[in-house]
Amino acid sequence: MADALAPLTRRVERYKTALSLTGASAQTFERVVGPRLKKEVQTAAVAGFGADLKPFSSKSVRASHGYDSEQTGHGLRMVFKLRPVGVWVFGEHGAGPHLIGKGGFVKGSGYAHPVRGPVKHPGSTGKRAIKYAFKRVRTHQLEAARAGISAVLAQAAGNG
Repeated sequence: MADALAPLTRRVERYKTALSLTGASAQTFERVVGPRLKKEVQTAAVAGFGADLKPFSSKSVRASHGYDSEQTGHGLRMVFKLRPVGVWVFGEHGAGPHLIGKGGFVKGSGYAHPVRGPVKHPGSTGKRAIKYAFKRVRTHQLEAARAGISAVLAQAAGNG
C-alpha cells in the first residue's frame, strides 16, 4: 500500500516546496500576480489623474507606480509603491487655497491675456486616488493570488 501512495507523496512534496514561494516558484507567482495588481493601480491612477497621469497641466511630473518583491521568512512579499509620493498625496487630498505666479505672470484659461501674479487660486479637492488604488488591489488580490498559486502548482506538476 505504501508503494501505491509513493507517487502521490512525491507530488504533495513538490507542491509543498513550490508553495513556499522561493526561487522559481516565487518568480512564477510574481510574474502572474504582479501585472494583474499593477493593472488595478493603473486604473485608479487614470481615474485620479486622467489618461496622461499628469495632475498639473503646466508641469511634466506624472503619477507612477510599481512594486518591489522580497523574500521573507514567510515566503514572498510584494510591496506596491506609489511614485512620486507628493503627486499621489495631491491626488488623494487635493490642494488648499494658495497663491500662484509669485513675482511673475499667470497664463490661465480664464484670462484673456497673462496677468501679473500673485493670483489667489481657490484650491482643489482630491479624488481619493490612494484610497481607490488600495480598494482595487484589495478587491482583486484574492483572484490574482489564486491565479498565481495555480501557475505555481502547474509548474510544479510539470517538473515531475
